[in-house]
Amino acid sequence: MSSDSAIYVLVVEDEFLSRLHAVSLVEEAGYKAVEASNAEEAIAVLEARKDIRIVFTDIDMPGMASNSLMPSAHAGPQSSLLSPQGIFT
Repeated sequence: MSSDSAIYVLVVEDEFLSRLHAVSLVEEAGYKAVEASNAEEAIAVLEARKDIRIVFTDIDMPGMASNSLMPSAHAGPQSSLLSPQGIFT
């Protein structure tokens, strides 16, 4: 994937090691990863960056549920929200 056609994925995860693993998976799949450690930080990233195409988010974070990201994640016509359930092993 060339840099001019890069697809940016916002990875939102409060657990540091899980976030690192998710970022690694995203990058191994050929996407560019942007990290956020909580929903508030993710919303700030989404407001500041219009190039985020996919939001890959934890569903259980302290302070805010991932569904709080839905309005911000779907602000642009090209964005998608993924909320995987499970445990990385």
